[in-house]
Amino acid sequence: GEIMSTERELVETTDNSVLLKNRRFVGIKETVAYVLEDTAQSLNINDFKERYIYDVVKIDFSYLAIQNIVATVWDTFNDTFIGVIVEKTRTRWGKFRPYLLLGQLPLTILGLWYWLIPFIFPDTPGEYLPKWIFYFAMSIITETANTFTAISRAGFGSTITPEPLDRSRLIATANLMSHFVEDVPKQIFGIIYDLVINDKIKVKLPKLFAGFGVSFAVLGALFCLYFFLNTRERVAQTIKKPSVIQGLKAIITNKPMFIQVLSSFLSGFSIGSSRTNFYIDVIGSITWKTIVGIPAFPIKFISYGFVEPLRKRFSTKALWVMQSLSITVSESIFFLTGLIGGKENGFYKKKVPMTIAAAIGNCLEMVFYGTKKILDPEINFEVLDYCEWKNGYRV
Repeated sequence: GEIMSTERELVETTDNSVLLKNRRFVGIKETVAYVLEDTAQSLNINDFKERYIYDVVKIDFSYLAIQNIVATVWDTFNDTFIGVIVEKTRTRWGKFRPYLLLGQLPLTILGLWYWLIPFIFPDTPGEYLPKWIFYFAMSIITETANTFTAISRAGFGSTITPEPLDRSRLIATANLMSHFVEDVPKQIFGIIYDLVINDKIKVKLPKLFAGFGVSFAVLGALFCLYFFLNTRERVAQTIKKPSVIQGLKAIITNKPMFIQVLSSFLSGFSIGSSRTNFYIDVIGSITWKTIVGIPAFPIKFISYGFVEPLRKRFSTKALWVMQSLSITVSESIFFLTGLIGGKENGFYKKKVPMTIAAAIGNCLEMVFYGTKKILDPEINFEVLDYCEWKNGYRV
């Protein structure tokens, strides 16, 4: 009788586990909200921010160098204390959701002013100090608000559902749906930008940037508001707020968390520039960037079909290495092709070889695109789950 009782308990436990594993906690309405919030992150013209500062706002490069140094240091260190603030938060609306809304509102307001700098300081030289101070202050405040929303977004993703499969489905759905529109703003703006700088249409650059920048800032805020009103946190947090010492100890004593934090810290010191400047200054057309991406476009969507087979065959670590190497190889192909011929007659000035190099590299990257978009947040969520398992509280 005792043996039969034990077997019955095991069967009931197994059945309950299966039921929990197959359950979907996130419904259609909440999935739509999650997709819209994810889409809002790409509804912008941030790829052109450097051109905006250089060609429209016109801030002196020495001032920009100072601003970049301070912003990099601030970005490196503010994650710690902002993370502590978020960690100690307990509200009736959840731990993370309030910051997703409160962070987006100042971003929207600042976004409006950011794109209006040329109208606030018209016809001023690059060394004009008040203009630089205004831009510098907004950059720091925007970076701080971005950190609040980034930390909260990562944390919220781990609490929206207790079921890992449900979470993976949500991430895949959001990424796949948002990809249908995420490149559209940049492509439309790029075409109009080329027409403007080549005097094909009579629109001034300040008005072009202001129109697109303000419109997308407002639209992003509306998506975020809908997201806030239609989502909830389901994974319960500890009632007792962990101390700062507990939080720091959890980071140091948990290898996955420590590596993730260290990687984020070191990435703050990276130096580089987007290919946008190359296409504009060397090739002479930002639209060429869109043309180069056409061969890789279908692979981008097909890549989501590779995720499940790849995850069955390879470990998460191996897949992360693969997708990282695909980016490195892609950039190396582009860079080394440009070096051929030297400075005066280099391939970097020629459209055909650079187009071929960029297209090959883009296709290679897109093979692992779906894997990267799903694995990156999944790795973060698994790190949080591991810390909760080891410490007894989320961090």
